[in-house]
Amino acid sequence: MQFLGLLSLMAGVIACSAAVLAGRNAGWLDLLIGWVIGLVIGLGCCLGMWSFGKWAIRRLKLNEPKPSPFRLILSWLLCLVAVVWMIISGIIATLLTKAVVHLCQ
Repeated sequence: MQFLGLLSLMAGVIACSAAVLAGRNAGWLDLLIGWVIGLVIGLGCCLGMWSFGKWAIRRLKLNEPKPSPFRLILSWLLCLVAVVWMIISGIIATLLTKAVVHLCQ
């Protein structure tokens, strides 16, 4: 598995688990809502990160065998953006699940 694929998968899992954890305290219906929202947001975040990462790697030519120092810095910046995206996806999933659970009560 490529590193970008692993980062994309982690973003999806974080979003899904954040949504499930936000909806697990109120009951089985809220847990089901958490799973549905988590899977949708997790899949969207995973595919979004994967497609943006592929585009950035091709566009910036980060897949060369011996990249220049500037491109090496850009590749580390891409990793930092991926970690920030993981955190944001978890926050979005939590807030959206709490809002939907609150509306259903």
